[in-house]
Amino acid sequence: MSRIGRFQKDAQDRKRYVVDYEDWLDSSEAITAVTVTGDVSADGFLIDGFIAAEGGKQVIYFASGGVAGEEYNATITITTNMSQIKEDWITHVVT
Repeated sequence: MSRIGRFQKDAQDRKRYVVDYEDWLDSSEAITAVTVTGDVSADGFLIDGFIAAEGGKQVIYFASGGVAGEEYNATITITTNMSQIKEDWITHVVT
């Protein structure tokens, strides 16, 4: 598992994020399932709306809440139509 991003957001915002897996996936491969685990509800921080999009090559999600000055981690796990599983770690810094 590797960290694929470190994003900043304001505590009052609900912000959309996109994670692109096109370079990792085979040309005929698509994301069929997405899950999230981690600090997703700590201190009012919430990640929701996880979907596979853009032909199954991207994951789109929303982040909201949190406490200014805190960092929150989340793990995205994707499963593909070729039975591959990939886990990635993302840090959100609330300002």
